Amino acid sequence: MPAATHGHSRKNPVYKTWAGIKQRCNNPKEPAYPHYGARGIKMCDKWERSYLAFYEYIGERPSNKHTIERIDNNRGYEPGNVRWATRDEQQHNRRPYGKLGVKGVYENRYGYQAKIKAKSGHIYLGTYKSIIEASRAYQKAAKEHYAA
Repeated sequence: MPAATHGHSRKNPVYKTWAGIKQRCNNPKEPAYPHYGARGIKMCDKWERSYLAFYEYIGERPSNKHTIERIDNNRGYEPGNVRWATRDEQQHNRRPYGKLGVKGVYENRYGYQAKIKAKSGHIYLGTYKSIIEASRAYQKAAKEHYAA
């Protein structure tokens, strides 16, 4: 695949980050869209139109352990609100997830996670697209696990 006029191929990590942001913010078919575009999270117009403008602001990724982070998770991808950060650094900057009032179901960045408690710790049952699916998985597993 030929490199674009900015000299970066589509395989460049910064280019892939830029393209991924655009998908999360603009494409309703993108799995992460509900957590970004559907919440009103957008990329600033200048960066949306120009990979080079985005690259000039953010620069090279410091290491392959770094990903893009929004400093204020309620604002978009815009100057002053993005930086490169490791997963550990990003753990301190998350939207609050947790119990939803449905026993055994928790929201995470990928959907709704079901889990049950066992003597050895938690048993994770999977991540589901809806609270109802996760709740059904919990109820089924709890019935089987606790009835045994």
